[in-house]
Amino acid sequence: MADEHLNNSPETWKAIPGFEGYEVSDQGRIRSYWKRTGVKGIGQGRRGTTCILGNRPQIKNLFCHPISGYMMVGLFHANRGYVHRLVLLAFVGPCPPGMECCHNNGDKENNFLKNLRWDTKESNVKDGHTHGTIACGERVPQARFTENQIIEIRHLYSNGFTQTEIGKIFDASHKVIHKIVHRQSWKHI
Repeated sequence: MADEHLNNSPETWKAIPGFEGYEVSDQGRIRSYWKRTGVKGIGQGRRGTTCILGNRPQIKNLFCHPISGYMMVGLFHANRGYVHRLVLLAFVGPCPPGMECCHNNGDKENNFLKNLRWDTKESNVKDGHTHGTIACGERVPQARFTENQIIEIRHLYSNGFTQTEIGKIFDASHKVIHKIVHRQSWKHI
């Protein structure tokens, strides 16, 4: 994402609905008009100082969520927010019911507007498989089989071996073999 900020394309800023004093750009940057006065009182921020709206914005530092890997930003009134959702909220509108934010190229750090869209969970999962950001098959740490073994299991079944016989060959339960041969697991092969 940082490399894209080095391009010379103009950056468009919009106010973030529901987040007074904050703007987001179509390049996934956030700026704040809030400033600390150093005076304690009502509307205190984390450091016990009052925050007021100023006229000179400051670019906010983004951070990566340690578990999800999505870029986030600290916001005075809302604690924090996901950058990708804030970009779409400002430039496209609120998330429609049953939709979620999708990254077109699978890069969670690329929050350019052109890389984001509201879409269904199913579409997002499909994108994850396409981009390789969702572990499946051999990439799952607990996987018991290789892709070649899955192909062999299905080949044996199509040639008349029973699921029980295949289970004995591969030291697996009938239930595990059933899910493989009926494509309830390892669907991508």
